[in-house]
Amino acid sequence: MKKLLKLFELDLRSLAMMRILLGVFLFKDLIEMIPYIEMFYTRKGFLPLSEGFVDVFHEWSWSIFFLNDSPLFVYGLMTLFSLILFAFIFGYRTQATTFLTWVFIVSLHNRNWFGLNAGDDLVRSALLIAVFLPLGARYSLDEALSLKKLSTKSVNSFWTLALFLQLGVMYVLSGFHKTGEVWHQNYTAMSLAIHLDAFTKPPAEILKNFPTVMKGLTAFAFYAEKYFPFFIFLGLIPSLKSKSRWALISVFVFFHFGIFTFFNVGNFPLYAIALWTAFIPSNFWDKVTYTKHSSLNVYYDGECGFCGKFVRILLCFIDSKEIHLHTAQSNSEVYNLMEQNNSWVVREYSGKSYYGYEAFVQVLKRSHFQFLLPILSHKVVHKFGERGYKLVANNRSTFSLLSRIIKYRDQNPIRNTWLKQILGLSFIVLLFHWTWLCLPTPNGDGSTRFLSHTSRWLHTYQNWKIFAPYPLSNNAWFLVKGVTRTGSQVDLFGPEVKVFSTKVSVSDIRERLNNKSVRKTFYKALDDPTVYKRLALHYCRKWNEQIPRPVRLDKVELFVGKEFIQSPIFIREDGVELAHSEFCP
Repeated sequence: MKKLLKLFELDLRSLAMMRILLGVFLFKDLIEMIPYIEMFYTRKGFLPLSEGFVDVFHEWSWSIFFLNDSPLFVYGLMTLFSLILFAFIFGYRTQATTFLTWVFIVSLHNRNWFGLNAGDDLVRSALLIAVFLPLGARYSLDEALSLKKLSTKSVNSFWTLALFLQLGVMYVLSGFHKTGEVWHQNYTAMSLAIHLDAFTKPPAEILKNFPTVMKGLTAFAFYAEKYFPFFIFLGLIPSLKSKSRWALISVFVFFHFGIFTFFNVGNFPLYAIALWTAFIPSNFWDKVTYTKHSSLNVYYDGECGFCGKFVRILLCFIDSKEIHLHTAQSNSEVYNLMEQNNSWVVREYSGKSYYGYEAFVQVLKRSHFQFLLPILSHKVVHKFGERGYKLVANNRSTFSLLSRIIKYRDQNPIRNTWLKQILGLSFIVLLFHWTWLCLPTPNGDGSTRFLSHTSRWLHTYQNWKIFAPYPLSNNAWFLVKGVTRTGSQVDLFGPEVKVFSTKVSVSDIRERLNNKSVRKTFYKALDDPTVYKRLALHYCRKWNEQIPRPVRLDKVELFVGKEFIQSPIFIREDGVELAHSEFCP
């Protein structure tokens, strides 16, 4: 078992990179949802709490957004979530902020699950795993403020195994669900997919002219998902461990980058890329943190609380072996220089000293942020940098007072206790249990009530039928018409209100369904007509509650347009039809 867990050992720096990227992509997702917060999470949207508790929310659903659905309350929670994400990205109280991030994500998903896709399943499960991984051991405020020195640079446990198994299950199940002949016989699945205008981006138009390339990409996607995750076991051969890791990372990052470039499926590919960075081998970081510059001694005012914390944080993220930290009080000569220049002192071993902003530039020269030097060394930037440094230097006591809220901590972020290991093994059991239920072959219900309920309460349930068993055959788009009491018709679905028309271009379709939650909700209505009614009432409320509005809506009509796609060369346009009509209350 130890040898198996060693195979899934993760470098602490790679875990830190995963944390930073995952946090940035979650924040990106939050920013993209800002225009739709009222639509999805408040009483002004299409699912007020009063209706959700009646026939939508599941018995295992829990959410802090169930407390209130007033816009003020929801925006307040979203603001709090953004602050938690910032703390998560910079690694402050990392385990606690990871847990809170998971709580908020689950809460958002439970509040309105109509707009969820596969990426939401992935990030929900990954965050729960991340709670038990030392994401804040490196490149974090936790590391900078820790009074303990790390004695290891990697970690292995049942939770590191769980992270890979989560990714592996996603790919393998997705591959096994792709049973349609378009995936593994005539290889036209990707050619069909790029004709789904609501799910593609403009670069996909280029690929329509290269059917042979699309066949190759279809084969690549199918076989990479189904078989390539097993390459990790080549790592059992010591000489192939690093190479097998790089092979997996290269294949799946290329795979997801392609999805992100040509398809509009939300942040799912970005989340997957972030998770793969956790598997970057240690030798990569050993190389990028090495520089050929001479070593530096960094001296700061030991009596300035802010100064010590700032320098520790800076050096933590720079991660250079050529920089050594001291208090200026430990060297009388340096202390005099600090007093004379009102500045920290950065000194080469040759004795040459640097002060102020220039000292900061010299520190960056010994880091993997050297690529920023042409910008930071520009005379205009240098001038503003020097002014900024003087502002801080002249107000050290004020900044020290403000920095008191960030305290030093005596904590070991890597503790593989028996309880943590048992919980990790339990998560793996839940993952395989749900995988068994999702297999595309008849297997009966081999579940137990306890495992099923646990998966639902923790929200580790997932569905990997991505474009499976074949891509959608209907290229659908949607129109929302409002009829005012004077009989005029307006288009309610789009970035701006305009006169209603059933003629839309491909760019219009992409613009209207650009947000993955909005797109998923409207596509959900194709299978569940009650969603049309909820959406129609939402547009009624949204229009009629606006002040001033010269004319109130009397009725909202939702139309759906469809093209039937059987092959890249056979596309039948079925036209636009009325899907639902609703009088406004």
